[in-house]
Amino acid sequence: MSAPSLFDAVPDGVHDLVRLRVPIHAARVALLAHAVAPLLGVNACEAFIAGYVHDIGKLGVPIAVLEAPRPLTAAERRVMQDHPVIGATLLAQVWPECPAAVQLAVRSHHERVTGTGYPFGACELSPLTALVAAADVWDALRSPRAYRAALSVADAGIEFEAEALPNQVKAAVRRIVAEQGW
Repeated sequence: MSAPSLFDAVPDGVHDLVRLRVPIHAARVALLAHAVAPLLGVNACEAFIAGYVHDIGKLGVPIAVLEAPRPLTAAERRVMQDHPVIGATLLAQVWPECPAAVQLAVRSHHERVTGTGYPFGACELSPLTALVAAADVWDALRSPRAYRAALSVADAGIEFEAEALPNQVKAAVRRIVAEQGW
């Protein structure tokens, strides 16, 4: 499927919600996840959709927290760490037919194989979840944030390697990044 038809797989109401918070990041994560999916044997359409809606729960996070130009306080961090559960709950409400694998990826995209992620401290990630997590991290590192400039490819690569995500997923992302110039 081409990118325009992949966007068509998402209901209009869900598009509207994504556009309220992180539309550019959402699209980039979706496109990167879609490009990497075949290398991992992951359903490419589900990878696109999960990447696109992964941060929909940020609708439940105040803008002041999302755009804080400084490290978050402990209380703000707890609010931010709720966004995966908020997102999965919101998706279930506004798009009951959303694939279960996509809802799981939304709920778990900040989990890490070491159990150091959130919201549950899970150690096991589905292949789709790990892919969305890796695409999310890569785009976050390469994009400017309120609290820092975008990292260079080299610096992003160093930080990316330190992420507690499956090595085969990181290798697949690195391959696509190198081949396609992400």
